[in-house]
This record gives sequence, structure tokens and C-alpha cells, in this order.
Amino acid sequence: MSTTLRFDGWAIPRTQFLLPLAFYTPLGRLWQYRERPPYGVKNERVRAWIERELRHRKVSRAGSSVIGVGHLREHDRLIRHVRRNLGSVQCPNVLALHAQQDEVASVANLGILARGLRCRAFRAVVVANSYHMITIDNDRQQVVSETVSFVDAVAHGTMPEHPLYA
Repeated sequence: MSTTLRFDGWAIPRTQFLLPLAFYTPLGRLWQYRERPPYGVKNERVRAWIERELRHRKVSRAGSSVIGVGHLREHDRLIRHVRRNLGSVQCPNVLALHAQQDEVASVANLGILARGLRCRAFRAVVVANSYHMITIDNDRQQVVSETVSFVDAVAHGTMPEHPLYA
């Protein structure tokens, strides 16, 4: 869900190419990422809830208000490792859910995943009315429905025998 193999969404700053300076030099001790609206959520009611929680605490039930350079560096290292090793992953069936308007990672991340994985059936579902956190946003019902349908198809052996990118 919302697989991020490249930070290329519409809210990613153009200065992102400078992040390795923060990740891998002492400059990183002077910088941290502050979460800001839309907080990965298109639904205004849920976004207001996250804002209220972040006003009173450093960490909401939806995430942290500040992400340190150490966490971002580890995420960068994980992305590099996963991308380098996608071809080694063997799985019969994959369901990938992603938001069309994801502010963190574009839908192109689905293509990276589909081309890299070695699987018999790859089902990609793009939801239309959410941002990055699709499990709590406007399309959460569709996310649940698609997930249950996928698990049901796997359990009953009704997955297609050929790759599917839809």
C-alpha cells in the first residue's frame, strides 16, 4: 500500500536532491523534517484530527510531527536495498494499492514494483480520492474491499496465471 520506491510525489520539494548532504554529513544534525499539511490525507475531517493531535503531542496516532535525519537516512537505505534486490523477490501474487494523487510517491512507483518483482500475478489498484495514507483517507473502504477480494482469490486459488497490471 502506497509503496514508496522513489520520492517523486507532488509535495516533494525540488531541493530533495540535497538530502544526501543531510543524510551522510554532519549537516544532518542541524536539520529535521517537520510534517505539514496535508499530512498524507485528502479528507479534511481526518486532516483536522491529525492537526489537533499534533498540537497536543509530538506523535499522533497517524504519525510523528517531526522526522529526524536518522529515520530518513534509514528509509533512504531501505529504498536503495529494496530496489537493488526486487528481482530476487519471488512471490506468486501481489496486490499493490496506490493513490493517484499521492503527494509523497507518484503512481510511477507501481511500475517500478511491477517490473522488478518476480511474480505470477500482479494486481495494481489506483484509488482516486486519497493522498498517501490510503488506509485512513477517503478511499479506505475501497482499500479494504480490494484487500479482502485479493486475499479471498488467493485463498480459493482463483488468481490469474499471468501478470496483470491494471
